[in-house]
Amino acid sequence: MRSPIFTDNNVKKSTFVLKINLNLLIMKKLLIVLFLSFACSTIYAQVRETNDGQPTYANGDSYGYYVDNVPGAISYEWFVQGSGQTVLFPAGDRFLDIIFYDPGAYDIICVVTKSDYTEVINYLYLIVDEE
Repeated sequence: MRSPIFTDNNVKKSTFVLKINLNLLIMKKLLIVLFLSFACSTIYAQVRETNDGQPTYANGDSYGYYVDNVPGAISYEWFVQGSGQTVLFPAGDRFLDIIFYDPGAYDIICVVTKSDYTEVINYLYLIVDEE
């Protein structure tokens, strides 16, 4: 005698497997969307140097940085994280001058808020040398 195909145990197992497969499919799509949104946001807006990659020194000189215009942007906020003291001089929304007083590693960050209130974070990793 054959056992019935749709017993309570078989239905529960099939439902469990179906839920897991659907969850994995949804997670794959979510990861693809997140990757594409990150890739697209990094294409058009990164913090750039105005000194064309020349060395940056902790000597009291001012160094300029900027981000390209982001379509739909309503604000640009600048931050510097690092191992030493800095002074920031905003020069308009998309431009910033910085004086570095200590050598070390720094992250220059610009958070762009768009009209739909999403944020795009742009950064530049920078090594500041002692002159």
